[in-house]
Amino acid sequence: MRTALERYVKGSFVFLDRDIKELGSKKPRSDMQGFWEFRSQGPMTETRLFGFFARQGAFVATSFRARDEFVEDESEWLHERESSQKLWDGLTGGAAYLVAPWPVRTRAHLKEYTG
Repeated sequence: MRTALERYVKGSFVFLDRDIKELGSKKPRSDMQGFWEFRSQGPMTETRLFGFFARQGAFVATSFRARDEFVEDESEWLHERESSQKLWDGLTGGAAYLVAPWPVRTRAHLKEYTG
């Protein structure tokens, strides 16, 4: 996770397919629009950092989980999304987060979020 976040914070290239993805982008699901996942990869237990972009370049993390906690069941992702939304609303008073462009499929799309 540290490697992906260091690349992001330093303004280095963040890999859309490996480091970060908007969860509703690959197969467009509007219920996941604007909800993001940073992913660690490697020999250790993979981890996921979930959250939203408050504005371009400003990611707000709402949850951190080990990858093996997910069974890839759709209801688990929806639960994670709902929990993160509640935390976001509590932190921001329900302020809007970035949801466009969508779906995010290109480097240019990703740059609209990451800055």
